[in-house]
Amino acid sequence: MPSGRLAVPTRTTRPSWTSGTRPSPTSAAFPDEPVAVETRRHYDETRQKQYLFQRLIGELDGTPVAAAYYGEAEWSHYPGKYMIGVEVIPEYRRLGWGTAVYDHIWGALTGRDPKPTVLTTYAREDDPDSMRFAEKRGFRVAQRNQFSADGPDDVCAGGRP
Repeated sequence: MPSGRLAVPTRTTRPSWTSGTRPSPTSAAFPDEPVAVETRRHYDETRQKQYLFQRLIGELDGTPVAAAYYGEAEWSHYPGKYMIGVEVIPEYRRLGWGTAVYDHIWGALTGRDPKPTVLTTYAREDDPDSMRFAEKRGFRVAQRNQFSADGPDDVCAGGRP
C-alpha cells in the first residue's frame, strides 16, 4: 500500500471533494463524465440493501487520490457475480494505489459466499492506463458501449455507480 490510508467513507461524499481545490477521484479520472454529488448520494440512498455494495476511498495526507466500489449489481443479480470499479486521479497513477485498492477488494470478495465466479468492471478504450490495469488482472473486453457527448452534465455515463 502506498503511504496513505484506505477508508470506507461514512458518507457518499466529503465536503473537500467538491470545494474546487480537491476534485473527487472520479471527476479527476473521468472529467468528461461528471457525476453530481447529489446523483451519487441518490444512488447510494436508494440502492436495494439486500445486495452487497461498498465504496472505498484512498487518501494521502487527507487528500482523496483514489475511489473504488465493489458489490452486486442490483439490476442483474446472479450469485457470484460482482462488479468492481477502481479510479485513481491521473497524477497518482502507477504509484500502487490502484493495486492496493484492487487487492483489498479481491480479498473482501474471495472471503464471501458465494465466491466470485464473474467479475465486471468499466474501462475506457481512450484511457490506456485503465485498459492495461484491467487486462493485467484478467479482464477482457466483453461489451462495448457508445455514448453521446450531448446530455445532462450529471448523467452517469456507462452506469458507473
